[in-house]
Amino acid sequence: MDILLFDDGQKIESALVEGSIGTDSLLVPNNYWNCLNFQERKALRGKLPILLRKYSKQIASMKRLHYKAGKIKYNRDVGKMKKFSVRVHTGVWATLGVLAA
Repeated sequence: MDILLFDDGQKIESALVEGSIGTDSLLVPNNYWNCLNFQERKALRGKLPILLRKYSKQIASMKRLHYKAGKIKYNRDVGKMKKFSVRVHTGVWATLGVLAA
């Protein structure tokens, strides 16, 4: 008979600990970007990390996510795209990468 012991004094540490923040690039359709005013564009940068975490499984399963996208996620067949940078925790992109693989 085997015994499994748990030590509740230990802290689990993971490579996905979100202490570090990186800057990543995203592409948004120009027609959507041009509809936003300055405040909405600024708010979009703040909302995206939260939305990426919440909808990561859905985003990874979408057919429009190109399988060779790597770090920059592409939408196909939507016309010209606007590239902008957003600061996100490394765990968010790692989760998307695992789900998209």
